[in-house]
Amino acid sequence: MSNYIPEFVPERFSYELKFFLSWTFLKDPIAVCVAAIIPLIIAVAINQFDLRTTFNYVYISTTVLLIMLFGTAEKILVSTVYRVVGTLVGVGVGVLLAFGHGELAKHGASNIALCIYQLIFFVFIVFVIAFVTRIFQRYYDMFLLFGVSVATLIFSPDLTVAYSRTLSVLIAAISAAIFTIIFQYTRADHMLFREHRDAAANLFELCEYAISSEHREKHEFDRRTHQMRMSLTSADSIWEAYNSWYRMTCRIPRYDFASLSQALRPLYYEVFSLYWSHVETNLRPRDATRLYCDTEADYIRLFRPLIQGIVGGVRQYRFRVNALLDPNCNHNDRRDHIEVMIGLIGGRFYMNLQLMNIRYVENRLVSYSSRIQRWNMTDYMVTVACVIMELVDYTRSVVELFAKVEPVVEYTDQMDRLMVLKNRLNDLRFETHSFEIASVVPVVRPRILGLEESEIT
Repeated sequence: MSNYIPEFVPERFSYELKFFLSWTFLKDPIAVCVAAIIPLIIAVAINQFDLRTTFNYVYISTTVLLIMLFGTAEKILVSTVYRVVGTLVGVGVGVLLAFGHGELAKHGASNIALCIYQLIFFVFIVFVIAFVTRIFQRYYDMFLLFGVSVATLIFSPDLTVAYSRTLSVLIAAISAAIFTIIFQYTRADHMLFREHRDAAANLFELCEYAISSEHREKHEFDRRTHQMRMSLTSADSIWEAYNSWYRMTCRIPRYDFASLSQALRPLYYEVFSLYWSHVETNLRPRDATRLYCDTEADYIRLFRPLIQGIVGGVRQYRFRVNALLDPNCNHNDRRDHIEVMIGLIGGRFYMNLQLMNIRYVENRLVSYSSRIQRWNMTDYMVTVACVIMELVDYTRSVVELFAKVEPVVEYTDQMDRLMVLKNRLNDLRFETHSFEIASVVPVVRPRILGLEESEIT
């Protein structure tokens, strides 16, 4: 069992406190409170003039809570619609059953017969709901509210109470739908950008850990990978809800975030593989500072500046992606960010990796005394190349995301450059493994995109 105790970081606490006090976080509980208070005020005002107490406060408050409070932020629009539909249909069925109960009572039916009538229909409704939810699990909330609404009305002692409950549930459902749309409708795009931006930021931090070959505690990497999986799942669920909401309102989503989330997954798998197959498995804590080299001095002299150059590029790339996925970013700034991202791939990523290959070939017999060290180093460089190739695919997905809603011609050159970079990385990946089996390896000095060796680190 791990004895890891999370370290208190004042900056992180301050950031989380600001987030909890922001409108983004507070708008959901505020929406629930407003949706619950408004119909209660209406009910109190009307009941003051109606001795029959038209509205029931308990059913108003519980219905609002059932519809709104148990919905996560990313699904609240779609889930609320489903719940309101289930509530309205349930009220309709419940009123009909309550009306039948009232008619039986008018014709002199006994209490036992009335109870049997209620129980038969209640058991039937429960069975149908349990059966259908096993088949259509996606609509569980809708069927649940349908069953609750039916049960609320079918056991009404008389028609007056049934009508009072019906009006109470209806006003609560309408209030929940109205205030959900008011508080959530205009934030849907922002929610998508924010969640995907968080998922990408988590992944790029993991990428820094893996490429830097720093031996870290297992629980720290596990914690971050868990956050990454949660972020990806959250981003996928948000997109599903967002897409469903647009289809329900007969519109086409402006941005296809499904492709962007799909591009993150292979990058995550490659980063995870790089860390566990090299940093955690093959590098011991005392060896982590020299990356399979015989001495730390060889590592510092030959490879450390290049690895730091790649890791520094990942940090810059993460900053650009974070700015790029800001919904308030304009077209010109977005194009500048994409240009820098492509430049980082062709400069800091590709060129440093190529130099690492060249320096390895020139010094492998001096700096790596055993064959297993040489094999691990070449395998490490191949896996880093795979990570960079997935970054190319992710960048291409980002370009395609915005190319669908902005002039495509402006992004044509960027798409071509990405394809060239991916082909070169693919060639470099195969070259790396050939170092161990080829007797003579030609050394070619890098000159890609007009960069000299002194410029890239």
